[in-house]
Amino acid sequence: MELGDQLRQARIATGKTQEEVAKDAGMHVTQYNGYERGRSRPAPETLKRIAHALDISIGSLGSPPAMGSGTPSTSSFDGLRDAFRREVASVLGVPYERISVRVELH
Repeated sequence: MELGDQLRQARIATGKTQEEVAKDAGMHVTQYNGYERGRSRPAPETLKRIAHALDISIGSLGSPPAMGSGTPSTSSFDGLRDAFRREVASVLGVPYERISVRVELH
């Protein structure tokens, strides 16, 4: 199931409107609507705020989509690296700047 569908189902289950979820997550309703419709994907920190607003765990939203079989663009790699650094920093309770990520291809 796509992330947008999961968000919509969770929102409906809570009985909240898109406006209420957006307000609770600290964003404009248009931004949240785009996530539900699958027009854009929230950054990890934004997804955490949405999950909190919906009173669900971020893990219940599943894993991010696979990058596909093609060669990823530099910007998609940078986004993944940044998201991973932020998640590790959050889990370890250290500043984001102290996290370094190295990728090795064999």
